[in-house]
Amino acid sequence: MSIETMTWAKRQVCGCTSVKAVLMELANWARADGICEFRRVGDIAVAVETSDRTVQRALNYLEAPKDEGGLGLIRRLRRRRKDGGQQANCFELVGYIYGSDIMPPPGDKLSPRGCHGVGGGGDAHVTPYIEIDKEKKESPHSPPRARSANAAIPGDWKPPAIGDLPEAARTQAIQWPGGAYGAQAEAFHQYWLGKGARRASWDALWAARILTIHSTVMPASHRGAGILARQGALSAGQPCASQLSSVASQQAEDGRSARLRALLRPQVPEPIWARYFAPAAFLFDDDGLKVIAPTPATCAWIESNYARTIRTLVDQIVPGDPWVRFGVAAITPTRTDQVIGKDN
Repeated sequence: MSIETMTWAKRQVCGCTSVKAVLMELANWARADGICEFRRVGDIAVAVETSDRTVQRALNYLEAPKDEGGLGLIRRLRRRRKDGGQQANCFELVGYIYGSDIMPPPGDKLSPRGCHGVGGGGDAHVTPYIEIDKEKKESPHSPPRARSANAAIPGDWKPPAIGDLPEAARTQAIQWPGGAYGAQAEAFHQYWLGKGARRASWDALWAARILTIHSTVMPASHRGAGILARQGALSAGQPCASQLSSVASQQAEDGRSARLRALLRPQVPEPIWARYFAPAAFLFDDDGLKVIAPTPATCAWIESNYARTIRTLVDQIVPGDPWVRFGVAAITPTRTDQVIGKDN
């Protein structure tokens, strides 16, 4: 124990009793040169009667530079045994100086008088072991360290276009219902704005998030359609390699069907059009439209993701509040047509 280090620790303002207790414990075990050896977190926790986690948080706060919200009062000096194993850290009291050559101001009853240290003096800042000093962590008394490339998410962050995503994320995001991509991206943005975390690439984190939430964004009853979509080449601007054969019902299409295709196609990404809409048939009668798809899964996907869009376009072609039905080329026993009524 050194009276100089204890006196120095008493004069520091920590703003927290547990932090001050940890600093006092380090000072209590420190040598006159300000180095505290052989003091483990568990030993400190027992001495100050608190938990290991509280001690670790206090040490981090004491060690962090002031410009990062810490106190910058200690520096951890990592040590290793001759066999390469980790030894208990040393702690250096940052800013502590020998008091032997400094006369305390009048009325100062805390500063020791006539205390002589071994070496150093005045405003000398001593680190006794060169091999330890080489592994020191930076502090306000060390040269500025290079800042991390990580950054908080910008306030004006926008998600990359679906076509610019990595292949796995693009394959899934392109299947999402209309508006889901923007809504999920906004939720992601607001969440990380509130967290204040820092990341190297927010676009990469967003791409990883797409893979995580895909199964919840897609309606659970239509996940089979997502499996079909993943079998195709869904990258923007590329034809779908496994496009389904067109249904025979396309031969019964008329001019209204052609007009619907012309209105619908600009609203659908080309890979989605090639897989789901190109093989389907759009059959009008006097009261509405029936969409015939080649498979139940394809029919379910069109109905889930584009029923309202189709209904809006049909209203422009057939007046009188027409209905819209969805079916498959070969009706299976487990599926019947569903009518989209006025409230759809």
